Amino acid sequence: MESGCGACASDREAAHDEAHLGRAILAGSLAAGAMMQFVIKNPAPRGDDAHRWGDEYFGRALEDALVEAGCTVRQDFWPDWDQGPEDAAVLVLRGVRQWLPPKGGFRILWIISHPTQVTDEELRHYDLILAASRVHARLLASRTKTPVRAALQCVDERTFHPPAAPLSRQAEEREGIVYVANSRGVQRDMGRWLLATGREARIFGRAWGARGLGHLVVGSHLPNAEVAQLYRQSRLVLNDHWLDMRGLGYINNRLFDCLASGTPALTDDSPEVRAIFGDALLYADSAEAFEEAIRTCDGDYGGVLQRADEARQRLIPDFTFRARASELMAWVECPPVTRKPSLGRSGPSLEKRLERLLRVNIGQAECAGREQAERMEQAERAYRQLARDAKVEKEELVARAERAERARDQAQQALADARQTLDETRSELAETRREIEAMRETLALAAQVLRYSEQLEDKLRQVLSSASWRLTAPLRSVTGTLQALLGRRRGRALRQPPQRPPEMEQLRARLSGKKD
Repeated sequence: MESGCGACASDREAAHDEAHLGRAILAGSLAAGAMMQFVIKNPAPRGDDAHRWGDEYFGRALEDALVEAGCTVRQDFWPDWDQGPEDAAVLVLRGVRQWLPPKGGFRILWIISHPTQVTDEELRHYDLILAASRVHARLLASRTKTPVRAALQCVDERTFHPPAAPLSRQAEEREGIVYVANSRGVQRDMGRWLLATGREARIFGRAWGARGLGHLVVGSHLPNAEVAQLYRQSRLVLNDHWLDMRGLGYINNRLFDCLASGTPALTDDSPEVRAIFGDALLYADSAEAFEEAIRTCDGDYGGVLQRADEARQRLIPDFTFRARASELMAWVECPPVTRKPSLGRSGPSLEKRLERLLRVNIGQAECAGREQAERMEQAERAYRQLARDAKVEKEELVARAERAERARDQAQQALADARQTLDETRSELAETRREIEAMRETLALAAQVLRYSEQLEDKLRQVLSSASWRLTAPLRSVTGTLQALLGRRRGRALRQPPQRPPEMEQLRARLSGKKD
């Protein structure tokens, strides 16, 4: 494990001492018959959609730990936060909701996400500021007179626990790579690296279709209990942080959930994660490192699983909701002093706490300035990256809109052309129908003429073949002779009907063919 400049070891000792101090104060308070009261302000919305928020599970687990420790707890979900005044300790879980509490009671702000949205005015409304990042806690301490402490993310060990099977059997039974995360409209690191390497993973989350990973999505949401079961069955869990969270040293709860489940995790690299987890995790900062980490997992899965289990036994006891509940009770029982300490509180617990805090701060003072400058520079880089990503996203959206507009214009032009072609075709079809109708009328008239000529021919044949025609033949001969004597032209005697012209035969053939 990397040790940094010495502050990381001090931080781990501080967290361990903090948990033990809280347990000692809790034992003394309960022995004296005291019962603390907490009101938790949970940013998850009241109603059926609360289960889709990680804050809902976080608040419930913390409430259970405080109740188990002997406290009375009320939990208010958004927007039911303005219930008061509160005489109890008011704990606001700071995510996407900002709340400026009224005076009264002991007011605690615990920043667990969206750290860049916290304002200086907001800090002034609280008696104690908790940050789920040691780096951000130091930065906040330089911005406010309100006491600031680090309270990192934690895990509900009742839900997230390892399988009962031995490690050798787990290595055989665990299957596949899983990624539980929402896209939120951006391409996250793990999603980008999955595409770059062509690796397969089961994704549980929303809005991945537009990122090119829709074919890997198994479901959009999993309840917390099912997430725990999924981790216990998986070979590897992918994890990454939002840029502002990583830049300010925040560690998300997924890593603690994985470790408590005994499941190896592959995460984006950061000094804060390495300082706590060391070689218990696999790290990546590029597609190449991502591919290499998965190959390491495949090639030595027994060793990877063993290191994760050893870290679980070593670290998880100090990163549970029970440990955070003990710390909260200790801070409420004996609040940290401001920059101008009040002389109104005294007693052995306060003296011991001041002594311990002084010892920890002395160990951190040598590198605090350097670390603060380094973290601020890292945060600035993160912000610049966020700006670049936002610019790229904007350009993609603009280009997509322009393509859509061009496609719409082309479709409209194609539709207009199709309509014009249809109108022309309809016009041609009407003209053709008129011509066909005229041809039908002509053929009908021709058929009538043909029938009339045939009737005339039949009548003429009857006349020529009749007895009266034969009896009048001598008379026609004498008449012809007289006409010749008188100098008139003599016509040829008609003995049979004249031959039909060829046009009549063609007409007959056409009409016969049409009937057939």
